[in-house]
Amino acid sequence: MKEYNHCATEEYRVETKKSKKRCKRWPLLVVIIIVTVIILVAITLAVIYTRRSSDSEYYDIDRVSALGSIRIVNKNFTSELNESFSTEYVELESAFILTMDAVFMDSRLASSYNATTVDGFRSGSVIVMFKIILTDIPPKFIALPFTSNNRVKTKEHIRHIINKTIHLHAAGAGTQVGIEMDLSSLIIHEVSLQRDEEIEENLKCDIPTEDVYTYLKEGDIINVTSPCYPELVMLGNGISRVFVAPEGNRIKISFSEFRFEDEGEYLYLGSEREPDVVGTFIARFTGYDLPPDMMSAGSGLWIRGWSYNGIIGGLFDAQITVIKNEMVDFDCPPDTEPCRYALRCYSEADQCDGHTTCPSGTDELGCDCYPPLSYFKCSDGRCLSRQYICNGPQGCSDDEAYCGFTCPNGKNITDVFMCDGFNDCGDFADERQNCSCDQEDQWQCPDGTCIYKNNVCDGFPHCPGGDDETDCQCESWQFTCGDRTCIPYWERCDGNTTCADNSDEQNCPKCPGRLFQCASFQCLSKDLICNGEKECFGGDDEQDCPPPAECLEGEFACDNGKCLRSSLACDGIPQCINGTDEAYCDDDEDCEFRCDDGECIPIEWICDGVADCIEGEDEPDCDQVEPEPCEDGFFRCPDRECIPDIFVCNGIRDCRGSADEQNCTENATDLCRNFVEDDYFVCDGKEDCPHGDDEKNCPVCGKRPGRLRRRRMLAGRETSAAEYPWQIYLASQNDTESVSCGGAIVNRQWIITAAHCISTFQIGRMVVITGVSNRFEFGEHGQLVHIADVYEHPDFYFSGYYLLYDVALVKLREPLTMTDYVRPICLPDSGFELGPGTYLTSTGFGETGAGTISTLLMETRLPVIPSEVCVRWTKHTLEDVSKVICVGYETGVQGPCYGDSGGPLVVEKDGSWYIVGIVSGGAECGAPYSPNFYTRVTELVEWINDVINLR
Repeated sequence: MKEYNHCATEEYRVETKKSKKRCKRWPLLVVIIIVTVIILVAITLAVIYTRRSSDSEYYDIDRVSALGSIRIVNKNFTSELNESFSTEYVELESAFILTMDAVFMDSRLASSYNATTVDGFRSGSVIVMFKIILTDIPPKFIALPFTSNNRVKTKEHIRHIINKTIHLHAAGAGTQVGIEMDLSSLIIHEVSLQRDEEIEENLKCDIPTEDVYTYLKEGDIINVTSPCYPELVMLGNGISRVFVAPEGNRIKISFSEFRFEDEGEYLYLGSEREPDVVGTFIARFTGYDLPPDMMSAGSGLWIRGWSYNGIIGGLFDAQITVIKNEMVDFDCPPDTEPCRYALRCYSEADQCDGHTTCPSGTDELGCDCYPPLSYFKCSDGRCLSRQYICNGPQGCSDDEAYCGFTCPNGKNITDVFMCDGFNDCGDFADERQNCSCDQEDQWQCPDGTCIYKNNVCDGFPHCPGGDDETDCQCESWQFTCGDRTCIPYWERCDGNTTCADNSDEQNCPKCPGRLFQCASFQCLSKDLICNGEKECFGGDDEQDCPPPAECLEGEFACDNGKCLRSSLACDGIPQCINGTDEAYCDDDEDCEFRCDDGECIPIEWICDGVADCIEGEDEPDCDQVEPEPCEDGFFRCPDRECIPDIFVCNGIRDCRGSADEQNCTENATDLCRNFVEDDYFVCDGKEDCPHGDDEKNCPVCGKRPGRLRRRRMLAGRETSAAEYPWQIYLASQNDTESVSCGGAIVNRQWIITAAHCISTFQIGRMVVITGVSNRFEFGEHGQLVHIADVYEHPDFYFSGYYLLYDVALVKLREPLTMTDYVRPICLPDSGFELGPGTYLTSTGFGETGAGTISTLLMETRLPVIPSEVCVRWTKHTLEDVSKVICVGYETGVQGPCYGDSGGPLVVEKDGSWYIVGIVSGGAECGAPYSPNFYTRVTELVEWINDVINLR
């Protein structure tokens, strides 16, 4: 074998010249080979490492599971929701799953959406805990350009995309299936990534399951964080971290990081050694701003998280310091006072300005809440919206302390809300407890019945004997001058003297305390002034604003001057009003196409059939995806509607353009030769037969045969289906007790409602309920019909604050049966006049107070407001006002609210009732100087007839 080892053995050191050259080349060649192999291995390892340490690691993700929670505000928690087999549980579970199906199937994640499951319900209205499952994840969804090259950031971005998807699509979808969700309470707690059926390893940290006590020594300084910090983890409600110092000492807490889902998760602080002692709560914090330094009153301090679904996903990093009582040194500058518990000072200018400069409300003690009936005044100075009182989570010192009255539906309310004129229970149980009419806005009939002052002298008797309509000098919408002259209320305090004695310009509305008063009489909290958003209708809250202070080095400056600490920029959660802190988080040189919100996507994603930008601007003017085929036994019309095969070639034009009646044989059916009144095409508003025989002998529109009741119930009066037989409501297919929106019957086969209430996606997911005046009693007169198609007005659009052309026509799958409780409303002609002050009637099942959906059908009468006044008190332009009807009283309170959308605004003329408006929106339910908007039907009659007649 030696002959093959010439260069390796001692005996062959002496070689020929050729052999020597060959021996010199072998080591060099070996070195080159070895180096090459090493380089190739290194490159391979680098590629593998890069893939595993960057976003490309997630290209092979098989499944994403996102655990979340959200609050349903129009449902009340009952004990039945604790049982997964109960009817209540199953119905609400089904409604929520339908909502999430609608959300994701109408989004950029439609191709990956697999299912939604419900893990349970909790109290706090109703908190639903759910899981979203996505499968077959496209790489471009995961590997977005501006994600950081680490696992946590990528998970956070997935969480953010799911969060934004629900925010973008849930408002309409939730409403349509009968549930109203508070999107501000939405929390996506954790995202789990599965690869090849293997779930990511759980975080390695200790999560407490019970209260944790830490006993401190004098002078101790310790660091305390949320569990698993800086990771977001799930931590149940009610688990406290308690810090106990020696007697004679106090405890200070200073935060260096704080991230809790805004208005969905809270961190509570208390000043006591035991967390469950009543009265120890001192403050709560939410959002992403750092809380101020806080100091306990004694030797104990406790921290507790809380969220609407019972699971906390927030994080914080803080320092705890033990300080001897005599060493506490915190002096406020002259002319200022110290806040209680917070190491912060407030001045006289901070008092009663609607903004809690002191987290514990010290600067708002003794001040009024505005508007007073919409808020609860806490004893510690804070104001809370009445819907958050007695709902479980603590918001101030005593909002959960006096919840002594239980409504029939199980909802608890505070004694303060008894007999205050608000229907907090939904069925007036809280207003039928031997109440006296001692509220500022109430008027007492001789028999003791309480009515609302706006209904005195409104031309309609509300007292049993009609005493409210006697001795009327002026109508309810008019102001009485000192000389008894009557003028419209909107001419009062407008800067022009109308009354001879100038009484109309005296005692004008004034905001309480130091609230900012808009020219339109709105009252705003100090924290809404110069914040970059126009809250006043005229925008005067953003005028004469000082230039924003310069941000510190390293902080991010929002366009409105707000400064963010650096950790909040490019974290996947927009903090600036316009989202600029998340808009430019990648290298501009690598950005091929930038979405409006700053997100960058590759150019090949443009017009690929998937809306990768949140607003879909990457799919402009692209060809539409072909519609899904109809089910077996159905024929698809050119405009998308599916009709039964038996409707084809039957002599009736069911498709637009009569596509169903083309290419028919001579022996085709002709239903017009022998039809009966129950045939689906009879009395549907379209003349299908020669001479219009199918539209003759139809029920007369606008007639109500019901025996009218005259019992007035505060801001809204109980009514019946017989009084308003054209009233319908949209509900989930599996829950006839919920209310999504209202609407009105146009004829046997068509319903009119608001465009923002319904879309083609709700076909098969929603039903129309009519002939019902009690949501919980379907009764013998109720009818439930399914939806065949939806026609939204082509010019419908949302412009930031208001909706225009907010109308949709709903075609029913089966025709209604006309009875005394189910009848059509009349459509007005284009010349239908509505002068200022004309009383119009609005009906619906919407909220009546404290976030409660009414059990009963309610009505209210409202005067028409002139267009120029509507412009002054809204953000509508004069041109826009021509497309809507503005109604309402100076003091507000009465009017439609959430759940009433799409409902009819009607007026009686010559013995018939006409629909003149459709509930569309308003600035705030029942707020003073805040008109309600109704889509003007007289502008839509031609379009309505065109749609119904398939022209």
